[in-house]
Amino acid sequence: MARRGRLTDHELHHVNPSIGWVIETDIQINGRHVTPGTQLTINGESQRVEFVRKVTNPRNDAVWIDARQSGRHRSFYIEDVKRVHSKKKVMR
Repeated sequence: MARRGRLTDHELHHVNPSIGWVIETDIQINGRHVTPGTQLTINGESQRVEFVRKVTNPRNDAVWIDARQSGRHRSFYIEDVKRVHSKKKVMR
């Protein structure tokens, strides 16, 4: 069996479509600073989700957030975020 040569750029995108995606972990939603672990309420969802990261695909200008909900990973549009919950700070 002959060895296959290097993949072309076009073939590489079919193997891994996430090449070129821009990942951000610290963002601002509804005027609030959001970091991984921050809880969010999403329109149409009954439970809160935990923010993981923001992903931007420059090839088609798609922007979404990845979040965890009850042990599952979910993706939502930023426009669907209803509220950013803040953690209570302990006074010392």
